[in-house]
Amino acid sequence: YVPRTTLADKKDALELAISNCKLGKYKLAEKILMAEVSNGHKMPEIMLQLAYVYFKTERRFDALRILDEIKVDDIEVIRQEGFSENLAYLRARILFDNKQYENALKLFSQLHRKYPCILNYRYRLAMCYGLCNQEDKAISILEAINLETPGIWVVIKKLGQAYEQKRDYERARGYFKYALRLRPNDEDVVKKLEKFDFYL
Repeated sequence: YVPRTTLADKKDALELAISNCKLGKYKLAEKILMAEVSNGHKMPEIMLQLAYVYFKTERRFDALRILDEIKVDDIEVIRQEGFSENLAYLRARILFDNKQYENALKLFSQLHRKYPCILNYRYRLAMCYGLCNQEDKAISILEAINLETPGIWVVIKKLGQAYEQKRDYERARGYFKYALRLRPNDEDVVKKLEKFDFYL
């Protein structure tokens, strides 16, 4: 007797779901993944992808529930670290979107400590610090990023916002002017500069 569904079939289903996610076809990806789950194929990779689909379709609490069910020990030892990183990153993004900034901060801080060269983790950690009223820490990270990789618009704008939060309006205005040079059509920055020009 040969089982109808092999490990290769499960990987094919996962790859098909991932391809649909890349195309923004989350409903179709969910159907593919749920068909696997209903057949008892709860591979950690399938469950993680399903949690990602829930996250992208704004069912964040369902996504967290799925993440809690995943057993990392079921992954081969050689792939556990990479899988754990992806799981932690998705959980942090969900917590951030749920406005659980302190919990997200803890996860992004762990990710940054473990993978200090990954710009995305540093940037998101800075965002969490800013939203947890730790502007100095946010500014320290953002200014370091700006020194290493000058002219990233989103970093420059966040620096303006962080200095504005600190009520250091002159520095905030300087960064917002720089952000406007990088992206002249940003209405939010235009309005902020108009306000600063009026009051300062």
